[in-house]
Amino acid sequence: MIAFSHYSGQTVRILSSRQIYQNPDVVQVNTMILQTNGLANIPVTYAFLQESSGWKIYDVFIDGICMNLSYRDTYGQTVARDGIANFLKELSKKERSWNNGQ
Repeated sequence: MIAFSHYSGQTVRILSSRQIYQNPDVVQVNTMILQTNGLANIPVTYAFLQESSGWKIYDVFIDGICMNLSYRDTYGQTVARDGIANFLKELSKKERSWNNGQ
């Protein structure tokens, strides 16, 4: 995620984990990003889903905000306006620029 690319030098502490659903297995992992610059620490909760190929991140909550819902709303508006083909094309461009550190 692009949001995490702006972090450097912080420590991530795992606070707890628990199974929140069975069949399929879903596990919640609560973490805290410990800031080094005097800013408030940031709670990050991950929801992992077990699939046949292994564990996958299902959702992420940053400071209580559901990233899945946030991005779905944003992307949904773009798809409705520009169409799925254009959305995927633009998303691929962004991914390439992120991978190149831009």
